[in-house]
Amino acid sequence: MKHTYTFLSCAAMLCTTPLMAQSTGTNVLDFNNVSALFHSNGLISLDQAGSSSPYFFVPKTPSNNGPSTLFAAGLWIGGMDTGNQLHFAGERFEQVGWDFFPGPLGTDASITPATSAQFDQVWKVNQSDVAMQMAIFIV
Repeated sequence: MKHTYTFLSCAAMLCTTPLMAQSTGTNVLDFNNVSALFHSNGLISLDQAGSSSPYFFVPKTPSNNGPSTLFAAGLWIGGMDTGNQLHFAGERFEQVGWDFFPGPLGTDASITPATSAQFDQVWKVNQSDVAMQMAIFIV
């Protein structure tokens, strides 16, 4: 049950009403022989700022100029709360609004453009970072 609340809390921190400017934070995550472009708005692979070409290489190469194995994908997160109510957020390539915004939400589930801009990036974390957070926040 503890994990359900953590999962839903993380999902809730990413979701808010579509009143924000488009997020622009990106980072290439290189792991397990994969090189992929992730956006702070939940979009995966598509290089919107550059050539609008896909950026998801398996196996990764030094130049990452071969064929991409994924054109575009979107982050989808869903879960049930304690009242058996389904909560869902899914990036649909910004064709039907936005479900994800960078930054923490206020107590009324809102976020200002200034706060969102401060967090408009994608962080790389490793297993030790996750273990440290779990040790601090999960009792």
